[in-house]
Amino acid sequence: LPLAPTPQTLARYIAYTSKYIASSPKYLTGARHFLKDIYPEFDTNRAHPLVQSTIRGSKKIRADPIRRKQPLRLSHLEAFAHIACTTHTYDDLLFATLLSCCFYGCHRSGELVWKNDRDQWDWRKVIKRASLSFPNNRMQYRLPYHKGDPFYHGTDVLFTHHDSADPIALMRDYITNRDRLHGARPALFICFNGSVPTRSWFDQKFFALLDRDFGGHSPCVGAATYYASLGIAESVIQ
Repeated sequence: LPLAPTPQTLARYIAYTSKYIASSPKYLTGARHFLKDIYPEFDTNRAHPLVQSTIRGSKKIRADPIRRKQPLRLSHLEAFAHIACTTHTYDDLLFATLLSCCFYGCHRSGELVWKNDRDQWDWRKVIKRASLSFPNNRMQYRLPYHKGDPFYHGTDVLFTHHDSADPIALMRDYITNRDRLHGARPALFICFNGSVPTRSWFDQKFFALLDRDFGGHSPCVGAATYYASLGIAESVIQ
């Protein structure tokens, strides 16, 4: 005889099938397609806490191992800055400056570069050249958007001097070359060819020196590690 899809039945179904099928919870969507007319209470039973707890448990059992990216270190920043000083190319200087800002500003790389998909480009999220200033021997620009700021209130990011790959010194050098080449164009970070840096451009520069144990979050993770080593409280780093 067929079994009614009660919460207990659905939970047992997930517990049994998850031993053999990693995506077994998704099979409930298929089952719903065929059973929703016969059992109108199917959606209510699927949303039952017992079923949802069983689904979470099955995901934990079958979860892929966590693969955390390595934190960027000061030695890496110095290496990229050294490349810029050695090659004397505009784009190498841009990347060293961008990476230093990404590190010391605890940025996600996606806040400073565009995604590869043109359909997701948004000028409202681009840091503007006009927002850059150097108050009291420091440096500041306005980040117009990040994922914790969905309403575009903007955040002022303030930098001080650092011994390794100093972001202020790099920015002063970069901005001199940038203004000479691109003049009054609105974006702060602009490649030699006039485009805003993309993720593929960032990766090409980044992985020329580092392996895939590192990634786009490595600067932010490295910065948190660095600031913690200075004794800064976790609440301030966050």
